[in-house]
Amino acid sequence: MYKLTLSSRGNPDFGQDSTRSLPGVADLTIEVVDFAEASQECRSFIERNGLGGGNWSGGSIVDAEGKLVGQVSYNGKVWKAGEDFKLGATPIFNPHPEKSEPADKFAYEIARIEVPGLGTLEAQGCFRAAVIKSMPGSFKIDGQDVEFYVNASYKPKGKIAFHGRSLSVLPGGDLRQSQQAPQEFFLAIKAALTKWAATPEAQKLVIRNDIKDQNRSIGWHDHAIGIAKKQIAEHEANQAAMRERIAAYEQELERFERGSSPKL
Repeated sequence: MYKLTLSSRGNPDFGQDSTRSLPGVADLTIEVVDFAEASQECRSFIERNGLGGGNWSGGSIVDAEGKLVGQVSYNGKVWKAGEDFKLGATPIFNPHPEKSEPADKFAYEIARIEVPGLGTLEAQGCFRAAVIKSMPGSFKIDGQDVEFYVNASYKPKGKIAFHGRSLSVLPGGDLRQSQQAPQEFFLAIKAALTKWAATPEAQKLVIRNDIKDQNRSIGWHDHAIGIAKKQIAEHEANQAAMRERIAAYEQELERFERGSSPKL
């Protein structure tokens, strides 16, 4: 058995007091047998009290020894304690069935770039959208693991443009704990990426990825064109039916002119 906390708080984004529970919503601690029941109880509590994401403060799952073993997020997913806001974390229970997706034939190629003395970056994307991030567990600042994305764009002829003059990192990968990296750390990242982007291998990778991106867009347009053609066919069929109706009406009017009684 586990003990589960069900609680709320005010949302400061709407001028509510975040240090107190919402008026009329009583905090509860209940027993549950497993993570699935914990997820269900949390979602029932949220829906029953009309809570928004900013009002949810419960979801702590404690075992018989009083150890925090899980956290239920607003959407009902159960996370390992401390990982509910961790970049790249996987829930230990997901109430939403995972869809079986076919392999993405347009998936980007990924390059790994060593930043001397610091760690390894993963770079992918195309000219439209560069995706450059740290490999999990690769970089540290003052002895603490940090995760980050580099805000940049690939340019023709092996160039790379960086957006902003600083780099935000997430200590421990926690999305709530963003902080600015030391400038020398950021400069080392920029230097490694600039050197890599100028190589023929990097330029070819970006071009191949851009071809995939263009083919993906062509597929999207094919889908949109198919929908449009179906709609056009429906409109043309409606037009044809209306023209037939007009022709029938005109024949009836001719019968009126000839003095015969039309059958309407």
